[in-house]
Amino acid sequence: MLRRSFLVIVAFSLAVLFGACSRSTTPPPAEGHLRIVTWNLEWFPGQIPEPTAERQQEHMAAAKKALSELKPDVFLVQEVRDWSAVREVTSVNPASQVHVVSEFGGRPQNQGIASRLAADSAWSAPWKYGPANPPRGYAFAALQLPDRRFLLCYSLHLKSNLGELPANIAMRQESSRQLLQHVVEMLKVYGKRVPCGVIVAGDMNTSLDDPKFEADASVRALIAAGFHWTHEGIPFEKRTTIPADERFPDNCFDHVLTLGLGKPVASAKPYPKISDHYPVLVDIDLTKADFQPKLDLAAGVDVEIKLG
Repeated sequence: MLRRSFLVIVAFSLAVLFGACSRSTTPPPAEGHLRIVTWNLEWFPGQIPEPTAERQQEHMAAAKKALSELKPDVFLVQEVRDWSAVREVTSVNPASQVHVVSEFGGRPQNQGIASRLAADSAWSAPWKYGPANPPRGYAFAALQLPDRRFLLCYSLHLKSNLGELPANIAMRQESSRQLLQHVVEMLKVYGKRVPCGVIVAGDMNTSLDDPKFEADASVRALIAAGFHWTHEGIPFEKRTTIPADERFPDNCFDHVLTLGLGKPVASAKPYPKISDHYPVLVDIDLTKADFQPKLDLAAGVDVEIKLG
């Protein structure tokens, strides 16, 4: 009798333990909503340029568990090694497909897009070189909703803050300028077919709060051109995406901006130790999205000229 009681207690304890582990800390999106998640996963998998196999496996397992809780419909990721890494981490959602992973060369810090939506087209391309020579580029996918409308999605990782601040700002602003021009071109192409919405998301490496970046127009230009900044009105402590360490204070470097999709609200989700960044989640209420993006390229360029 004592042995049976012991086994019942053990079984109950295991059920509680694994039940607690498997419960989602983030509820699924409401009916009629589309969940967007962007995340810089920090040298994924492994968190360092040349990780051991064991460290890669640990990082992969932790990220997969987090994604199983976040349940993204569209996942825009940065700092990933390659296609196979994105495919494995998104395999926790069997309906998800990897549509694009960049190959910018050099360091394994690529950008990708995966989604449960089908892609009409998807590709990546480096920024065009010029006086500023920004690194990396963009990953793009034209995703198709069941009603045939398009979501034009961009995963970005703008110039880091290693090096001289004025040069870094110039490179980020040049990326932003080229991005706006590309959005204009894609809206011309896809807008002729059906209504479109636009999502620009990723690690921008700049903040609208930190006085150090006051002269950086890379995000401000997108807002001036008509994009909705989904962190708008959210207290700073609830949109901290890169927590403080011994060198830097809390900051908000990861952004989701939308066009033609109403005014959705972002939330940063703390997942300590998986990355030096937290993921940003945005649930888009498709019933409040007009899919009539109004983009003012000249206004965006004007902001860069004034701050530059």
